[in-house]
Amino acid sequence: MAVTNKVQTDRGFRLVQNGVVLSEVLSQPGATHSVFDVLAIGAALISEGEQCGVLGFAAGGLLAPLRKYGSELSVNGVDLEEEGYRQFSEACGSWMGKVEFDHGDAVQWLEDSGLVFDVIIEDLSAPMDDDVFKPDISLKVLPELIRRRLSENQAVVVNLLRHPKQKWNDLLRAVGHEGESGVLVSFDDYWNKILMVSRSMGGARAFGKQL
Repeated sequence: MAVTNKVQTDRGFRLVQNGVVLSEVLSQPGATHSVFDVLAIGAALISEGEQCGVLGFAAGGLLAPLRKYGSELSVNGVDLEEEGYRQFSEACGSWMGKVEFDHGDAVQWLEDSGLVFDVIIEDLSAPMDDDVFKPDISLKVLPELIRRRLSENQAVVVNLLRHPKQKWNDLLRAVGHEGESGVLVSFDDYWNKILMVSRSMGGARAFGKQL
């Protein structure tokens, strides 16, 4: 069983599992200087509405960069663990804005909630062998469920992690939305890749300058 640790930092705290940061939580809105900035601001840029769903909320590491950017997206998050949300709301309740949290399974939540989102951030991970990988449900079950819960713009942001049995191209094919424009963001200092797709994104170069 993987253990999630809370580590205090000069700016707040982070949740760490198998050496991987699940959430970088700041006491005030600001940049985390990590993949969470790209997830949050990418979602704000491609959303054409106000409703954002977050699959894998952890401790709300997306909110500090999202609010610093000036986004007022209403966030509905779900996670199998609720302790992270409790810690987040205690530390950031004064500025977090419109945030609702459900304790539960992401698949069941999408099937049962009936909510429709203008953008969905898929940030699920699974601990395995002292590391953290992309879970199978992100490749086999969630892509179609996510499509059903998106508004017409079909805007989705996926935090791609390594998978023990799949190559990067296989991961992209599994989670990509055919027929929509997409941008893939890679990092020098992280294994993660961030995939953003929407029907109204436009060219990668212009969007990259915005981001």
